[in-house]
Amino acid sequence: MHFEEKCEITETATSNAETRPIARSSTTTQETPKIVAKCEVPVLTVSAHTQVMLATAVIDVIDRSGVAHRCRALLDSGAMANFISQRISDVLRLHEKCVNVPVIGVNGTRTTVKFKVNATVKSRRTNCDFSVDFLIVPRITGALPPMELDASKWPIPKQILLADPRFFCYSRVDMLIGAEVFYDLMGSGKIRMSNDLPLLQESLLGWLDAGTVSADRNVGSVKVLQATTSDPRDEQLNTLLERFWMIDEQTAEPLNNDCERHFLETYSRGEDGRYTVQQPFRDDPGQLGDSRNQAEKMFKALENRLERRPEMKKLYSDFIHEYLELDHARILEPKEPESSTTRFRVVFNASAKTTNGASLNDILMDAPTVQKPLFDIMLQWRLLKYAFTADAQRTYRQVKIDGAHTKYQRCLWRDDRTQPIQDIELLRVTYGIGPAGFLATRCLNQLAQDERNLKQAP
Repeated sequence: MHFEEKCEITETATSNAETRPIARSSTTTQETPKIVAKCEVPVLTVSAHTQVMLATAVIDVIDRSGVAHRCRALLDSGAMANFISQRISDVLRLHEKCVNVPVIGVNGTRTTVKFKVNATVKSRRTNCDFSVDFLIVPRITGALPPMELDASKWPIPKQILLADPRFFCYSRVDMLIGAEVFYDLMGSGKIRMSNDLPLLQESLLGWLDAGTVSADRNVGSVKVLQATTSDPRDEQLNTLLERFWMIDEQTAEPLNNDCERHFLETYSRGEDGRYTVQQPFRDDPGQLGDSRNQAEKMFKALENRLERRPEMKKLYSDFIHEYLELDHARILEPKEPESSTTRFRVVFNASAKTTNGASLNDILMDAPTVQKPLFDIMLQWRLLKYAFTADAQRTYRQVKIDGAHTKYQRCLWRDDRTQPIQDIELLRVTYGIGPAGFLATRCLNQLAQDERNLKQAP
């Protein structure tokens, strides 16, 4: 793909296709990754007021109905694949085929192309036409040239037909034609206008304008192409091997973010060994609107559904009563006083908006993932002789919420329509609130740290 990089002086480079060692058995031979694009920039020093023109051509592309659409294409001999932008692909409405092509760009930038189309291209200058596959990408490159040029005084012969009559105008590029047909399109004619002007190259698409040209001001960006592909299975295998050899690094780096700092500054541990945490608010919780009326409407709608499903209603009721019996929640008295900033929340849907449009999850920090990926955890089992698993029952509810923050964890319930609706305040970390997973897992890690030097935990 083409990428943009800001610079003031364009310098030299030779970009070679990136290759990686491929794991193989003793009975197989090593395969070299297939290169789909490679860019080599000659070693030279270019002044700050010089830019390099890339070869572009205006062509016709045929859509599914046989109608020709004008399109501006970039010709690149370093590309072994052809590319088309999603925009022009949508216009053509051609049949898209699923592919899985890993593309490695400049500086190791990786992307994967998922679709391709087969399109017919016709020259606007000759009777040349051809059909090739194009990989679909969001865009080919930035507009070319990087800035408009004044070509009115260039000694371009009047009798030749330019492939891109407005090559000097800053304009969008929607296709890239690679080496598959590049050299078949080239002719033998060449015209050197002058040492400080581009070269004119004959082609079946018309005469191309490409090369170095003096500019009136600094060039703001450089267009570079480099893309390689390899067998996706090889890429996956290489990635797995890399992760395997890195798995012995057992010490995890500390989480360097506000959520981690908030936990370390606010958590506590009681005499019974249980941890108490606070919700990591990013914004002032006082800005939450009221949600009591909305919560009541949602509860009554749930109640109507449960009336038609007695078995499900019993499960709901048992769940709420278990909360109360284990002291994981408490029923608020009807006239229990509360501060002016207290808001009722349906914590099982902490993304529900309050009257001012903000939800509880909106004002909480984005909590990071504490535990390692499951794949890494499974690989670690190979490092030791013994391993065991355990189920921490009601993991979230083993962690208390600080009393100052339980008022943001309220829900409504009643066992029967004849009873008044009760306001229930949940006292433990509750699933449905954004940072709940972080708080519960972070407490497990903290427990391991606190008990690391003890033979038996209390």
